[in-house]
Amino acid sequence: MIAAVILAVLTFEAVLYASVGAWAFREHGVPPVVCAVAAIAFFLAPRFVVVGIQYALASRHRPVALRQRSFKETLLALTREVGAVLAIFTWGQLLQRFLSPRDPSTVLGGAEPPVLLVHGIYCNAGVWHRMRRHLSSRGIGNLFAINLEPPLAGIDDFALALAARVEEVRRRTGAGKVLLVAHSMGGLVSRAYLARLGGAERVERLVTIGSPHHGSELARLGIGRCARDMIPGGQWLMRLAAAEAKSPGVPVTSIFSWDDNMVAPQDSARLPGAKTIALESVGHLELLQSPEVWGPVADAIAAARAGNAMTAH
Repeated sequence: MIAAVILAVLTFEAVLYASVGAWAFREHGVPPVVCAVAAIAFFLAPRFVVVGIQYALASRHRPVALRQRSFKETLLALTREVGAVLAIFTWGQLLQRFLSPRDPSTVLGGAEPPVLLVHGIYCNAGVWHRMRRHLSSRGIGNLFAINLEPPLAGIDDFALALAARVEEVRRRTGAGKVLLVAHSMGGLVSRAYLARLGGAERVERLVTIGSPHHGSELARLGIGRCARDMIPGGQWLMRLAAAEAKSPGVPVTSIFSWDDNMVAPQDSARLPGAKTIALESVGHLELLQSPEVWGPVADAIAAARAGNAMTAH
C-alpha cells in the first residue's frame, strides 16, 4: 500500500514537471537542460522544506546542555537526512519487493532465534535494505520483516499483525523465540505485543532504533490513529505502561540520536531498564543507514544468539 502511494506521488510529480518543462521549452525556448535542472530543484525543494521544519520543531526539545551545532553542521545533517528520505523512505519502499523482501531467500532451521524487523510509521519493509545487507555481511541469517498495514491503523492493530507474523516466522524456522529489531513506531508496536499479547514468551530480545517510547511532540502533526497513539501523555501510552507493569519483560537495547528530527524530546527513546546507546548528528531515517547503528544492532543480535546457544547446551 505504501509503495502504491509513493508511486502515485512520483508519477504525479514526473507528469507535472514534464508538462511544465515542455511548456517552457515550447512557449519560451527554455533549453531542455535548464528545464531538467529546474525539475530536479523543484523535486528536492519540498523534501528539504519538510525535513527542515522537522529539525526546527525537534530542536526546541533538544537539551540545552548539548553542544550547539554550527550552520554548516546543521546543513550537512539536513542534507544527509534528505538523502535518507530519498534512499530509504522513497526508493527503498517503492522497490521493497525487489530490494528488501519480507522473507529471506534461504530459511535456515536450528535453535538460533530468527530476526524480525519491524518498521516505523508510514513505512514498509523496504526501509531495511541497507541494514539487512550489513547484517548479512556479518553472517547473520534468517532476517525476516513485516509490512504493517493499513498504514493509518492504530498501534494495537499493528501489534496483532506482529503477533501473527511472529508465529509464522517461528513455524518456518522451528525456533522457539525470535529477536525483534524495530525502528521508530515499530518499537512501540513491539512493546505492545510483548505486554498485551504474550510476546514475552516468544521474544529473546528487543532492539529499538529511534523509538519514541514516551511519545513524540511531532506526532501531533501526524495523521491516522497510529500518530495519535504516540502523543506524549496520551491514553494509549498510559495503557501500555500499565500493561507492562503487569507483564514479564525481555532484555531491551535502545539506540537513539540527540539529533533525531522526528522524536521530540529526543530522550523519549530512553526506556527504564534498557541498555541505552546515544548517538549525535544522526537523523531519524539516517539511523537506518548509519554504520554507527548497524554495528550495535549486529552485536546485540550476536550476543542474544550466543546466550541462547549457551542456554540450549
